Order: sequence, then structure tokens, then C-alpha cells
Amino acid sequence: MAKEQDGSPKVRHPEFQRMRVTLTIGVIGLCVTAYILGAWQGTSNGISSPLISTRTQCKDPVRSSGARLDFQAHHQVGFNESALAVEKFPPCQLKYSEYTPCQDPRKARKFPKKMMQYRERHCPKKEDMLRCLIPAPPNYSNPFQWPKSRDYAWFNNIPHRELSIEKAVQNWIHVEGDLLRFPGGGTMFPHGADAYIDDINALVPLNEGNIRTALDTGCGKSINHVECVDSRKVYDAPQICKSNDVDSAWYKKMDTCISPLPDVKSEDEVAGGVLETWPKRAFAVPPRVIRGSVPGLTPEKFQEDNKVWSERVDHYKKLIPPLGKRRYRNVMDMNAGIGGFAAALMKYPLWVMNVVPSGLAHDTLGVIYERGFIGTYHDWCEAFSTYPRTYDLIHADKVFSSYQDRCDITYILLEMDRILRPEGTVIIRDNVEVLVKVQAITGGMRWKSQIMDHESGPFNTDKILVAVKTYWTGKLVQKQ
Repeated sequence: MAKEQDGSPKVRHPEFQRMRVTLTIGVIGLCVTAYILGAWQGTSNGISSPLISTRTQCKDPVRSSGARLDFQAHHQVGFNESALAVEKFPPCQLKYSEYTPCQDPRKARKFPKKMMQYRERHCPKKEDMLRCLIPAPPNYSNPFQWPKSRDYAWFNNIPHRELSIEKAVQNWIHVEGDLLRFPGGGTMFPHGADAYIDDINALVPLNEGNIRTALDTGCGKSINHVECVDSRKVYDAPQICKSNDVDSAWYKKMDTCISPLPDVKSEDEVAGGVLETWPKRAFAVPPRVIRGSVPGLTPEKFQEDNKVWSERVDHYKKLIPPLGKRRYRNVMDMNAGIGGFAAALMKYPLWVMNVVPSGLAHDTLGVIYERGFIGTYHDWCEAFSTYPRTYDLIHADKVFSSYQDRCDITYILLEMDRILRPEGTVIIRDNVEVLVKVQAITGGMRWKSQIMDHESGPFNTDKILVAVKTYWTGKLVQKQ
């Protein structure tokens, strides 16, 4: 029998060849499967919560059956946490529970009373700004839902009896056990506010949609008018203001003149343009947009903005199910644009304070008012002029990326904490790098937060941070 020579071709059995091909295909398949799973995990939300589920393409998010938001992070965001030292902010002393930094009555007394200067905004210098959390009064409770909150409030939330005693005859406010009741009385309407409003409606129809916004100056008794009549002093009619920028109002000295109306071509033309009746006014193109008074804003862009914010609010409702269920009444939009966020929330029983940051290239506050909403100018490097715990929900779109090079964003967040009630909610839209910085700061403010994907999906570099201010109150210190 001949021997097999070295280097001669060896016999390859077909079964062995088929087995080797099968193993090769199997290994390649496992590698591809592992790669796909890894890529899918890398683009998922990265944050889970018992109340907020990660959205897939096939199913709607699972909604919480609980009444309270509780955004507990179970997964760490992918960044170097050691590079960001978390500062723990202590509670301020209880005496600051009603502190409004730029309108502190204790400091106001130091300013001149001429021209009511002491009533103006006087913000503390940077070295005097508090770096602590404004406490709620002991035994603070969440306000009643609207409309009950119109007539009742918890006494422990505003622990003062002065008005119930000093204004007892005028029927302003009654203390009833642990509640404050507001009967609707007042100096000028002893029969109640409802009867007073009915009298106004008889003169100026209020239910036809022509009147949407109203200003109550709270001027009180007409003592000054009586003094002017007695003095027989003659007053000249004020002149028309000569400034071309009548909308400029932030920290501008008020002149003794009347702002002119826009020019008209005929007596029949309405100065400024005709406004639609409410509620059509909210979505109708405002006259100043039609005139082209706001650079870069066209009727087409106005309608597109409405569509964008409608989609965003629908996404918010998936992230925050109680949004449409009367949980929130007082809402603030820190960078309102042309009021699209407020318009998208119109169907809910809430109101929105639309803030237009001062110093923007394009002033949009006039558009907001022409839509039938209310708003104000503000510089977020300073405190907002409102009572602590005013708002139930605060919305901030691109606020921190706009201000991070102008001032310390820590103080902006501390101010948001001051004006937000315990267990209130914050929605912050910005790029992910900014949100990581914001989340690191709020970690020391007793907030619970999560960074969520943009409504367009995980590949958008803009994200949404949803946070809840946890419940805590100040404590009375017993004097030794």
C-alpha cells in the first residue's frame, strides 16, 4: 500500500466543509447581533423612572397612576462627574420666607421718597445676594386646585392676621380655622367683587371677546384727587413722547409724556391694527406681524411657531401626565418668544406669565399682548419681582445658554427655586452640555431631575430636563 507523501493534497470530506461554513456564518451573525444591541442601548434614553417610561416606536409611554410626580434618577448621565463639584445649598433663615430680593421693604426705606423712588426695584449687589434656599413657612401645604383657590388658602401658607383685623369692615379676608377665606369684598365694592364687576359689565361689555387683558392699579382711596381739587392747581396736558422706541421699558426713566399710537392713513383706520375677538385672537396673526414691525417674523413663521409649540406641549404631557389635570395654575415661561407655549396651553385652566428677556435683538412683548396674553420684560441676572412660591410650573427655553456668559447661572436657578412652590415642576430646554451643568447645580438644591430626549428623537443635541422641587419647610428655632 502506498504511503501518503508529504505535500500531497489531503482529502476534504463534504460534511466537514459544510460544518465549517455553518460555524463561520454563526459567528458572524452573533457579532452583528451584538453590534446592533450595543448601538440600540447607546441611543436609548439612559434614564428610567417608575413614573416616566422610555418611548418606543410601537407603544405609547406608560403613564403613572400616582398623583405626585417623582422623577427619581436610576441611571447616571454619561459625563465626568468628578469635574463638577456639587454644591449643597443650605436653607436660608426662616425670616427670609417672604423675601423678594429686588423689592425688600427693609432696604426700601433707605431710598428717597421723592417720585416714589423707594418703591422701585433695588436689587442687591452680588456680594449681598443670598446663596441659600428660601424656606416655605412651617406646615406649608400645597394650594387648593382652581377654582377653589380663588376663594380659599391655607393660613399656614400666609400666616398673617393683620388684614383680617384692619380691613374687617371692608370684608377683604376672613380667618376661619386653618383657612383664609376671601369673600370678595373691598374698599370700593362693599357688596362684593362679583356685584362690582356686574356694574362694570353694564357700562363696558366684558363677555363679547373685545376685552381680554385688564390692569388693576390698586390705587386705593382717591385722597390725592381730593387734595388736587382743594389746591386748585392747574395741570397742563402732557406732551406726546418724542422717542422712536416706545416699547423700550426695562430700566428706562419714565418721562412725563404720552406714548404715540402708530400712524394711520385715514380716520377710519384703527391705529395699530384691528384685533380679533377672544379666543380667536390667540392664534390670529397679530397686526404688528402683518405690518412687519418685528424683524424676521412673518405670518408664515408665526403659524409655524404655533405648530411647533403644539407638538412640544403634546410631548410635555407624555413626560408630565398631570400637566392637563388641574395640577398647575400659575405658570411662567422664562423666555416666551412670541407666546407659542402659552397659546398651546390655552385649553387648560391655567395662566402663563410670559417673560421677554431684556436686551434681545427683537422685542416680541408687543406680539404677546396682541395675542391676548400677558407678559413683562426681565433680566434673569436679577431677581424677579414676585412673592416666593408664586408659580406651580416654570418653563425655560434656551435661558441658560443665553445667560451662561453674562452671569452666574447658579443664581438664576436659586431664583427659580425661590419663586417655585414646593413640589412644583420645572421644564428646561437646552443643549445637552448646558443641561448637564444645570443638573449638577440642582443636585444641591433638593430637586429631583431627569434629562429626557427631544420630541424629535434621541439624535437631537437639544434635550429636555424635567425637575421637581421636593417638599421641605423652614423650622422654628426655639430661643434658649
